[in-house]
Amino acid sequence: MSRSPVWPSSPRQSSRSARARTGASVTTTTSSSRGVEILAPVEGRAAGILTSEALDFVASLQRSFGPCRRELLARRAARRAELAAGTLPDFLPETAGIRAGDWQVAPTHKLP
Repeated sequence: MSRSPVWPSSPRQSSRSARARTGASVTTTTSSSRGVEILAPVEGRAAGILTSEALDFVASLQRSFGPCRRELLARRAARRAELAAGTLPDFLPETAGIRAGDWQVAPTHKLP
């Protein structure tokens, strides 16, 4: 099972922050909840939101949809590279019949 970086951990899960130990402005800790790796402490109201149950839910979402999400991100990056290389956007070929059809948009509402 792979671990996915998510949101900061709650104070009850984290050790003393790096800021407290070193005076640095960045804090890091590590905690896990069924495959979710937490990389920073929670501050303020986030502690009530990022509960163990919420992190379990996020982990289950990642397990369920992570591969599809990564595939979509890879396709997005490939398309962005095509556009950056000069490819112009165009309509999908499978929608040609719709565009060639005999139809029109309803008239707009006339303002008083």
